[in-house]
Amino acid sequence: MVKAALTLFLCVLLSFSALTAQDLMGKFNVSPFAGIGVPMGDLASDDPEEILDGDAAFRSIGFKFGVAAEFFFTPNLAAGVNFRYVSFGSKEIELIEETFESDSKITGMMFGAHAKYVLTTVGPVRPYVLGGGGLYMSEFKDVEGILFDFTDIDKIDVDVDSKFYFLFGGGVMYFVSPNISIFGEATFDYAMTDGAKLKYEDMDLGEVGTNYYFLDLIVGLNFWFGGIQ
Repeated sequence: MVKAALTLFLCVLLSFSALTAQDLMGKFNVSPFAGIGVPMGDLASDDPEEILDGDAAFRSIGFKFGVAAEFFFTPNLAAGVNFRYVSFGSKEIELIEETFESDSKITGMMFGAHAKYVLTTVGPVRPYVLGGGGLYMSEFKDVEGILFDFTDIDKIDVDVDSKFYFLFGGGVMYFVSPNISIFGEATFDYAMTDGAKLKYEDMDLGEVGTNYYFLDLIVGLNFWFGGIQ
């Protein structure tokens, strides 16, 4: 019994030692993730005057998912690419003293690149900071036609010109094995949508009058490959 317990203890100790000594240099990872997007500023505003001016988007908390891939050039520094999809629902708003419920959504596909710096290179817990940017492709879906003065059309999908975005933030990775870690991350995403053209079929519906920004809170898994032997 004592021998078995000692063997188990040694196995756990060796496993922890392997995680503690984990060197990320030369490794790459593939990382699926999911979470929520918290709209801020004009994206979240439900001010009636700003809505009528076309600036306020009255968005509620949305969902997000995506995948990233990274390569570590040093034990601390990595570069990678990522894809993120986000969808924001709508708030209940009041216009002209009437309550208005909308089923509309604002969706976004974000294709980007980023750099990551890991703050500590030892131990199973690895906090990090990151920053990056890329292309933001957005669409307004199931928008009530009356909001664009269409009295004979119930709902429309409005295309939005693609614009650039940037993000920055940080997170923590926790290694559960030499090849798998879990992570949590928070980033501030800023899409430069001000001036983006709005179109429905062949019709010009004006343009977005503000930049959209939001907070991302995600969790995911890192699957690790390679490394220096």
